[in-house]
Amino acid sequence: PYFQMRQFTSTGTNGDQTELGQEDTIEEYVDNLMEVMAEVKRVMKPTASMMLNIGDSYHNGGLLGIPAQLSIALADRLGLVCKQQLIWWKNTSSMPEAAKKRRHTDFEPIFHFVKNASKYFYDMDAIRIPYVGNDPADRKPPRHIKKIEKSVNARWVKRNVGEKPTDPVVVNNISSSIHHPAGKPPGCILEVSRAATGG
Repeated sequence: PYFQMRQFTSTGTNGDQTELGQEDTIEEYVDNLMEVMAEVKRVMKPTASMMLNIGDSYHNGGLLGIPAQLSIALADRLGLVCKQQLIWWKNTSSMPEAAKKRRHTDFEPIFHFVKNASKYFYDMDAIRIPYVGNDPADRKPPRHIKKIEKSVNARWVKRNVGEKPTDPVVVNNISSSIHHPAGKPPGCILEVSRAATGG
């Protein structure tokens, strides 16, 4: 749940208004999320990754910077390593906004956290974008191709592994088959997790 955005229940589990995301201050919100993230870290394998999608909130017309604050807290308090901040661009499917004095926000950050910066699993070949066409390459071979035979197109040596994808991750925010008011599109989840899960 994002900070002071959508409320999913009328009361908290103890009968009060303490549903996660409905705290009075950012500090309380981050503290409560740290309890959840500590349990996530506990069950992570040494080679595992955690992908965290968290949107920002506004207060009195100003952006609060919650994703950055949470990312720093995860590193400082739990010792997790942030390998990358991806941008999930919702394309033309982002929710409408009433703000009249700023641009429309059509993206959310997705953070990639690991326990160990050098020992986590990541299969880059699982997400490479296949090269297209069979025209001679007019540039040097990609660095992931170790040996190039003379007069052979660098794009087609050994195997067509393709090029490394870049930001942003473009997935429309379409409805999920999961019946949840804030469900994420399966395509987005798959796209950011494939390399870290081997699938």
